[in-house]
Amino acid sequence: MGRDDTERKTPAPSKRFEAKDAEKSESFMNCISADTTIREVMRQLDRSKIKLCVVTSVTGAVVRTVTDGDLRRALLAGANLDVSISSLPAKDPITFLQGTPSGKLLDAMRTHSINAVVIVDPEGVPVDVVARR
Repeated sequence: MGRDDTERKTPAPSKRFEAKDAEKSESFMNCISADTTIREVMRQLDRSKIKLCVVTSVTGAVVRTVTDGDLRRALLAGANLDVSISSLPAKDPITFLQGTPSGKLLDAMRTHSINAVVIVDPEGVPVDVVARR
């Protein structure tokens, strides 16, 4: 159920990833609100093993994800560290329902050149993050 409809033109990595290469997060993902500042997101990413923050709505559903690359691009474009991440360009998250086979998760990571995907329940609330090892 990947929600990202845009295909990136980045070539797939040459390494073949298999189901054993997927790793569930050791601790629950970093869930943040859209009013969190870039500075605070940078702090959270710095402390996190998986370099991904999940932005959630007031109902708890996934709105988007934020990576260090998103923040780097924003800063290079002139963003201030004290503005909220709601000022970042919109980006549809790539999410999958609980129970999705790990092979499908890894295929999506390879296709979209990303290192982690968010696992959600039927209401779109994040329950885990699965990352490449």
